Amino acid sequence: MTNITVLKDENLSGAGRVVEREYREVKRWADVGEYVKVTTVAEDYGPAVVDSIGKCTRNDQFDDGSIDTTLTHDSDGFLNTDHTSYVTLEPSDIIRINGARFRMVDRKATVGERVIIIDAKTATDAYRNGNIMTVNRLGNYKDGVYTDETWVFVYRSEYRVLEPVESAESAQQPEPLSAKPAPEQAAEIIAALTTRVASLERRVSLLEVANAKPTPRRADKPASHPSFTKCTIKSPQEIRDDIVKRAKDDVSRLIDEDGFAHRRGGPFNTVVIEEFVVNRGKRTVVVLGFEAYGNRKKRALGFAKCAPGDVFNVWIGKVVALRRALGLEIPEEYVSAPQPTEVRVGDIVKYGASNTARVAAVVADFPFTNLDTRKFTYLSTAISCDASIIDDSRESDSAEPRKEVA
Repeated sequence: MTNITVLKDENLSGAGRVVEREYREVKRWADVGEYVKVTTVAEDYGPAVVDSIGKCTRNDQFDDGSIDTTLTHDSDGFLNTDHTSYVTLEPSDIIRINGARFRMVDRKATVGERVIIIDAKTATDAYRNGNIMTVNRLGNYKDGVYTDETWVFVYRSEYRVLEPVESAESAQQPEPLSAKPAPEQAAEIIAALTTRVASLERRVSLLEVANAKPTPRRADKPASHPSFTKCTIKSPQEIRDDIVKRAKDDVSRLIDEDGFAHRRGGPFNTVVIEEFVVNRGKRTVVVLGFEAYGNRKKRALGFAKCAPGDVFNVWIGKVVALRRALGLEIPEEYVSAPQPTEVRVGDIVKYGASNTARVAAVVADFPFTNLDTRKFTYLSTAISCDASIIDDSRESDSAEPRKEVA
């Protein structure tokens, strides 16, 4: 595991605002301008300089990696040693704000997401580097955005999207493996390899299950025998059904009957969820609500968008958007669920030639009076035409309050 050093980010910090950045400790020669951290020094320099941090100001004329730094233990900060006596600190894309960890992602933001300004170009003081804002509306020029805080247009190049990662406590640096006794080093290496192999076995097993067809198993006892069991291999459709059910239960569990939902950080970090805005055309879900103990202005709290090529499911979208709004981890199964393989009543399907393709909702195979064939199709028709499923939400029987956007 790579060791991490946390330093104040001077570019993003400001008056009353401290933003820290995580740096990876890398054993390589430092370049001018990079931070270095002393690990060992010659005896005449003493142990006081170990773990001290400075910037490389000049590579000296030797070829052993010795450098001049901003450290003050020497008149010019010269490290009279080779490159093995320090580590170079490489900035990562992870920052810390009030103990919470976020990854700065270089991509276009969506409504409801938070962004941090990293290269402010505004001619006014409407926002500065390090300001954190929530996206209220998308702009039409160069992927810019508008925010709740300023309503000022922010260019795409000025911000990074903040994605929550695990808590700072879980990222604390362990004792370096090299500092432990040899038997402990061997034990940790074996344990790590064992965990890695087990993880790979689970992934292979999931792939085999997702692609395998149920194979009948010959019973060695009559079906009436108590120990007789059916084949338990699940099809991709059954796996997806289970995931959608868990998504529904997850949404119900995270929001109480009064609409309150607790963010990570304690019971007073609470929001009121008012509605989910579902846009089937754009294949998005937005969570709308307000702070329970603060500004009660309704705004977008979380956002989810179906990946290109995936089948849209409103329940998976809701749970992803809700977990983002609450700063919770998103389980892998929600973003990598198998695609549906069986057309069912209530699905939205697409079929026909590409230039004349139809999109319709599937209904059961019993006669309808004046069935609008522009909007609906029979189940048997969808199956015979080998229709592609584009939406398997099938939520018409749900009492969940929602707002639909065409």
